[in-house]
Amino acid sequence: MGNKDNVIPFPIQIDRIYEQLYISLEDENFSESVHLIEQILQVETITEELAKLYCICLIELQLYDEIVDFSLDIIEDADHLYDICVPYHIQALYELEKYRQVIDIFDQIDYSKQAMDIRIYYDLAFELNQKLIENYMKQYERAREAGDYQTAYIAMKQLITCVSKPNSFILRQLTDPAIHPLIKTAILLFAKDTSWNESFEIEKFGQVMTIEANRMKEIEQQQSYKEVMRAIDDIEQQNPVLYDLFTHYIYQYFYVMYPFQVESVHIPYFIQAMELLLESMGESFEKVSNDEQNKPEIVSEYMKQIQFCSDMYMSIHEA
Repeated sequence: MGNKDNVIPFPIQIDRIYEQLYISLEDENFSESVHLIEQILQVETITEELAKLYCICLIELQLYDEIVDFSLDIIEDADHLYDICVPYHIQALYELEKYRQVIDIFDQIDYSKQAMDIRIYYDLAFELNQKLIENYMKQYERAREAGDYQTAYIAMKQLITCVSKPNSFILRQLTDPAIHPLIKTAILLFAKDTSWNESFEIEKFGQVMTIEANRMKEIEQQQSYKEVMRAIDDIEQQNPVLYDLFTHYIYQYFYVMYPFQVESVHIPYFIQAMELLLESMGESFEKVSNDEQNKPEIVSEYMKQIQFCSDMYMSIHEA
């Protein structure tokens, strides 16, 4: 809940603010009502009445994002009042065209306790969500067939917001060698963040792995990623700008390759490859790798992979 100013009213003023609130509500001055409720909540614990009035005012003002934020705050700080907010939370999400979230809320609450005028949102949201899924699948297919990877990536990112777990169409993309690796990474990160715990197959660059969604880690939490970052710790103190450049290429590599990692025994060669790549770009710095461990053929291969992954990453994320 945002505040228009930082003035905290003294308790003696609260009665007067309540009077102003009821007058503003009667006059249907909902913007003023919101401001007055926020003043009250600076000094008083939220009540069922205030929660309901706040939601009503935000609905009238069509401040749907604010209703969603308020509802989430209620869940966090006063979940016993969430039943009061549910109808408005659902309506706000529906107006924001977040149909999947509407469905998810109905899956978590007692459907039978909701008034019929609210329960209708479930049927509407379900129908519209299905249409969105179909539209995003078509957009994705058209873009993929045209070789427009940026549009295909965006369509896939939109598609996964409409489902609670990967469907068969989405899973098929993971095993198709022709699918852009960043699209596969987007799907994997989505699967990781769901409660889905089934195993599935992923193919990238000829490598195949069977994994369980709930056993995947964030990119930055992968063991080899952490080992590589530890290896360049000294550079952060010596040359922060160069360190940012290192981390830039490292993240791109691991993002494109996800969930495949660098073998632990290859970490020194990966670091050497990074150093040589940056040197070829005109960067000058004190090396952190050990040249005695150098295996030119492995280092050369990692240089190619790092540059390739950067190009693949930028083919989607370039401005």
